[in-house]
Amino acid sequence: MTIAEFIPHKPKAKRLWTYAEMVAELPETSQPVELWNGELVMSPAPHPDHQTIVLNLAAMLREFITDHQLGKVFVSSVDVVLTPRRVVQPDVLFIGKSRLDIVGDCIDGAPELVMEVISVSSWQRD
Repeated sequence: MTIAEFIPHKPKAKRLWTYAEMVAELPETSQPVELWNGELVMSPAPHPDHQTIVLNLAAMLREFITDHQLGKVFVSSVDVVLTPRRVVQPDVLFIGKSRLDIVGDCIDGAPELVMEVISVSSWQRD
């Protein structure tokens, strides 16, 4: 045995990403990907029942928002950048027309309303 075999190995540090790094280095995907305190969190595609609920909620909200000209409704997957290391993809969100300037390549700031349909596989995080 050599001395090197007795020296404990340091675990490799996890990479902490920023949103700018994630966009620059990773390909666009339809896979749900969020950034939680710099760590990439990937989830499987939502269950069809989940998507049915999301679409029903979004349709009802969009009808009301459109009828009253209040702003815009979005559905996942769209990046909502809360901080450089915190990016989420809520199921349904609303941005009021006075704040539509936060809508660009992503949503740069907190929406007025966020709806998350709770999934069995991710209920603790949701």
